[in-house]
Amino acid sequence: MMRDAPPGRPAPPPRRPGTGDRRPWVSWAGLVMVATPPLATVWPYWLSEVILSAAHLLAGLALLLAAWLASRGRRGLAVLAIVLAGVNMALVARPVGAGLADTPATPCERPVRAVSLNILSVNHSPVILTHYLEAEAFDVVFLQEYNEWHVWPWMLEHLRHHYPHQVTREGRDVAILSRLPFVASPVDATLTTVFDRLFLASGMIHAVTRLEGREVVLVSAHLSSPYTQGLYKTRNRQLSLLADVLAGLDRPVILGADLNGVRWNPRIDAFLKTAGLGYLDHGFPPPTTRPNWLPVLGVQIDYVAPSADAFTGTQTVGPDVGSDHLPLEATLCPRWADTGE
Repeated sequence: MMRDAPPGRPAPPPRRPGTGDRRPWVSWAGLVMVATPPLATVWPYWLSEVILSAAHLLAGLALLLAAWLASRGRRGLAVLAIVLAGVNMALVARPVGAGLADTPATPCERPVRAVSLNILSVNHSPVILTHYLEAEAFDVVFLQEYNEWHVWPWMLEHLRHHYPHQVTREGRDVAILSRLPFVASPVDATLTTVFDRLFLASGMIHAVTRLEGREVVLVSAHLSSPYTQGLYKTRNRQLSLLADVLAGLDRPVILGADLNGVRWNPRIDAFLKTAGLGYLDHGFPPPTTRPNWLPVLGVQIDYVAPSADAFTGTQTVGPDVGSDHLPLEATLCPRWADTGE
């Protein structure tokens, strides 16, 4: 029964049955949403990948939610939202990978420059990318989603003057281009056998080169995109097997890969640590490689990761070259060149 309005005030409009005040539901729905990234670190489901990929955005959303709650007089919930924002920021900012060795006091005389890039959408307009690779003259180029039946076989021939050493393989969507000569190595048979496994075969390839008198294994990898539960499990199997294989090598490794996982994803972190690979130093803001049109708020799923005990180095993001990914560039210094190891 609706009460009479106080004298001098208009009567409030009647409420529709079953509506009521929805603002508490908005508040709690927002809090539940921004609380999901820490929980997603332990969820064994593919949707956890989506949540983790948005953790940095949900941290910002938590701060906006806190401001809105404070403006509504809900200070306790506002404090909770701020705490959740801090938890998400800590998740995003935490160190990942095996710890890199201390940087030498003086830069190495001959740094190795490498770049990793997913080139699927470049197939439609490869001129910008080829000009970029020619101008930058990287020592090693790791390519993912190389399309062997499109224009790229011709373009790789065009690039052979700049990158005379190339490795591709029928049925693989990865390639390695290099200005450094490849060498035969005892690890070739092991890696070829492992990478020929059915659930790895399309996305991994390797080569071996020599740096400062020591063999170094180069690996280009493209892991499954975990947008279904089956592909999520496959991607995790790929991470586990590749980590074990790289950890078992007695030679330094440089991995250039599209891992299809953000750097703060605990599965990516565990992969890097198990494989003994380091996450390279970078400036501010942290590198983001996808999507190419969101350079600050995007995520990093592309990596150049060297053996942590063998290299120091830095990483940065390259220019837009027509792909939906941005190039991930790295400058690496082999430690044994300075220490005589």
